[in-house]
Order: sequence, then C-alpha cells, then structure tokens
Amino acid sequence: MISIRQKSLNPGFSIVELVFYMLIVGLLATAVVTGITSAMKSAKKSTTESSLRAISQAIDVYYSSVQPNRYPEVLEDLIIAPEGVRGWDGEYIKPLEVDGEKRMRPDGWKQEFQYERTPGGPHPYELYSWGAAGEDGPQEEWISAWTL
Repeated sequence: MISIRQKSLNPGFSIVELVFYMLIVGLLATAVVTGITSAMKSAKKSTTESSLRAISQAIDVYYSSVQPNRYPEVLEDLIIAPEGVRGWDGEYIKPLEVDGEKRMRPDGWKQEFQYERTPGGPHPYELYSWGAAGEDGPQEEWISAWTL
C-alpha cells in the first residue's frame, strides 16, 4: 500500500525557503551596516568637536603667553615657535609627527582645520572644520569652534 505521505526523495531546503532566509540575512546585514555607518559619522564629528575645543584653548593660552599678546598667525605657531615671538612656551597642543616633522592633527575626516585671524570681526579669529562634505560642502555643515 502506498502512503499518502511519502518521504521526499530530495531532502533539504526548497527554493522558497532559501530566498526567505537570504532575505532575513540581508535585512539584518543592512541594519548592522547602517548602525556602524551612523556610529562612524557620529565619532568623526565628536572627534572634530573635541579637537576644535582643544585647539581653541591652546590659542587662548598662546595669546596669554606671547609678548605682546597676540593670536597665532597660523595654527602651526602652536607647535613650532614662530620667529620674533617672545614668551613662546613650548608646544601648546600635541602635534602629529610624520617622518620627524611636526604637524597639526587633522579633523575627523583627515582634513586640515581652517584658521584665520579676523581682527575687528565678531571673534578675534575663525577656527572651523569643513565637515564631512569637505571644502565644497555647504557652509551650514561647517563645524565652528564658536558654535560648540
């Protein structure tokens, strides 16, 4: 007698089951990648903001140290003594050393911080990062030391 429930001759997953499992794995992978990407963006911005605070404090200490009191002409004045400045008291911020050369540390996106003196402006200087979009990004995405 033949049973109504015959055993399958090809044990394993059906194509529908495989597609369903692949869909679930794909959704989980997408969620993980999205979470990691978001965390990386947040970390880069946070690193940049912390660096801007540290550089701004270093600029203030530089201003108080040198005679006559003045702000640095360029950010590198914080790590390398400029000529003709009295009272320079060592590195005001820890530099990045590359091949024995001292450099300012970059922002979270590996770009240089932007600095310029602005006497007569709303602030004595401007210090900012272009942010994730870089130099060509909209100014609204720039991260300024004055807005932290």
